[in-house]
Amino acid sequence: MFTLHDLHWMAATLNPRARLLKLAIDAERTHAYHLVRAEVAKIMEIQLADNNPSVQSPVTSSPPPSPHKKFKSYTAQFDDDTFGESNKNITISKRAQRKFEIYLQMKLTKCTLSKDNSDNPLLFWKEQEQLLPNMSKLAKKNSIPASSATVERSFSSAGVIISHVREEPASTHLQSMTSY
Repeated sequence: MFTLHDLHWMAATLNPRARLLKLAIDAERTHAYHLVRAEVAKIMEIQLADNNPSVQSPVTSSPPPSPHKKFKSYTAQFDDDTFGESNKNITISKRAQRKFEIYLQMKLTKCTLSKDNSDNPLLFWKEQEQLLPNMSKLAKKNSIPASSATVERSFSSAGVIISHVREEPASTHLQSMTSY
């Protein structure tokens, strides 16, 4: 009937009421969760780059000290540990995964969700901004309505209020009724 894009999956996952994606199959749920974790990791990388002064302003930083040759042992080439850029990315992705798991395991009750306006997930993310700041940024960036029902209801209400009968002057309407 319709096609769900990645943005729809992320919006549904970031909606606290639909976050567990109970009606999705396992492959869809896994895909949606992977999308959210990847986006949170991107936000964390950008934040890390913004906070790192050497990346932020390379002109003002002092020149690096002369490189010293590091001696590696013969067995170091067989180590499983990877260092450098890939290790930083693994750390960021693990942190993003932990934050996402915190979100999934949050105990949300009906009274937690029914403060003020329960249909607006942005209010939930405003409250969770201190606990999950990166996920809150992602939710604010990718907030789309999961369905068009609210918009359709608004148009239906507007159609009842503003109709052809209502736009006609009262005397014209009465004349048309008496001519039958």
